[in-house]
Amino acid sequence: MNFDSFKISPFVRDNEVQFYLKNSSAKNVEIIGSFNNWGSPPLQLKRINNEYFASDKILFDTPNRYLYLFRVDGKETLDEINFNRTTNHKGTVSFFDVWINPRGMKEQLVGIIEEIDKNPVQGGNPWIRSVVISILDQYIMIPSINRSVTLMNLFIDRINKSIDSVRERHVKSGVFIAHLYNMGVIIKTRNATIGIDAVSTKDCWNLDYDVPDHIIEKLAKTLDALFITHQHSDHMDPDLMTRMLKMKKLVYVAEDNRLPAPPGTKFLKGDGTIKISQNKIKYFTGKHVYDNGRNINLVSYFIHTDTGKTIYHTGDLDYTIGLPVSGNIDVAIPKYGGISPFYEDDYESLKIFLSKVSPRLLIPSHIGELSHYPGGGRESYKKCMDDMNRLKVDNRLLLWGETYHYD
Repeated sequence: MNFDSFKISPFVRDNEVQFYLKNSSAKNVEIIGSFNNWGSPPLQLKRINNEYFASDKILFDTPNRYLYLFRVDGKETLDEINFNRTTNHKGTVSFFDVWINPRGMKEQLVGIIEEIDKNPVQGGNPWIRSVVISILDQYIMIPSINRSVTLMNLFIDRINKSIDSVRERHVKSGVFIAHLYNMGVIIKTRNATIGIDAVSTKDCWNLDYDVPDHIIEKLAKTLDALFITHQHSDHMDPDLMTRMLKMKKLVYVAEDNRLPAPPGTKFLKGDGTIKISQNKIKYFTGKHVYDNGRNINLVSYFIHTDTGKTIYHTGDLDYTIGLPVSGNIDVAIPKYGGISPFYEDDYESLKIFLSKVSPRLLIPSHIGELSHYPGGGRESYKKCMDDMNRLKVDNRLLLWGETYHYD
């Protein structure tokens, strides 16, 4: 296996787990954890090449959260790749979750998707949509659902169909908006197909979905340009960027020298304007939510389309402390949830956003983001729907792979 490409450690699919450690000098590597009574006996890793130790694939019988440490030549150490950590009698330890489908889950998810497809965001029965999305949300908000192969395959099918919808659509007026994942959208106008924060999830830390190469390649071919708000893996996809750059396509991202971006990427700093096939894209520097002194470079995007529409995409902007646009716009795509520690009620944050801009259509985003955990960045579809119902603005909640033609 190509451990260099992994974005999760250990590598988990459902309840199958494989541990690995990159260490060229160690002589002996073991795993101690809550699943083997902290080393009675330890799990021995084998050296598989000059760089890596790895275990066999192990099946865990119980869906649970498991704590562990590496023991390298007798010294206990954290898994440096895994930022999921907690504390116990050992001090700070790493952890991972495993998943086993509850009885009937696969069939229920198939039924949910069938009802969503029968009741699309345009023209569907809103009551049926709200009911089935609420049921889906019960699964999405289970912390370890991000290890489910069933959900992963559902997601892959959804984004593949979404990309096909974009490719087949001919836009004469308005804009065609396709939601991929998290804040990733495709905006198709008369003369251009523009991606903002489009990711396949293959490079998402703590997710690492097995999205086939042909789907990522198709996405790269579909987009004329890609705009990235900041260099977090749920917003920036190096694989997609590399493919687009090889095709001589334009890729823009907020400048951040601390993180790598493929050669050829164009970095944005300050405020400015870019033109893509008669579409004008303005970018504005802003502050990331819960920045806490990290000084994460971020830009938000305001698009004047060649069809006369305006779209504003916030990325992870903390819009409670400043918003670079104001007044009437056609479509706003703001981050929902976790905006500011000073406004714990997400509804209050949205009210601040709407006190500054007046969108004709609001599309909330950054919901059900699986590399985060509930309470720490994975926002609830159900709670979002409840908050949207309280707002006096037209809004549409797009699930993975759903599309909307605004005209």
